[in-house]
Amino acid sequence: MLFVTHNFLEDMALVMCVAALAAVVCQLLRQPLVVGYLVAGMVVGPYVPGVYANTERVRLVAELGVTLLVTHNPLIQLCDRV
Repeated sequence: MLFVTHNFLEDMALVMCVAALAAVVCQLLRQPLVVGYLVAGMVVGPYVPGVYANTERVRLVAELGVTLLVTHNPLIQLCDRV
């Protein structure tokens, strides 16, 4: 069965559900959450048949997430100094 999403909300819901499931499995196996998130990214990506989220729409949010991750820590440190 092939599941292809058709809009942005379906893409994000699919990614979040798979990531949550992978996080629970990793906690049960006593593995770091990062491993679960990497597995979730591989499952939802275009290289595994069965589940497919539009990579262009997800890539946009991923780049935003990386930007927030990179800028969050320096901003917090700057606010602590003030």
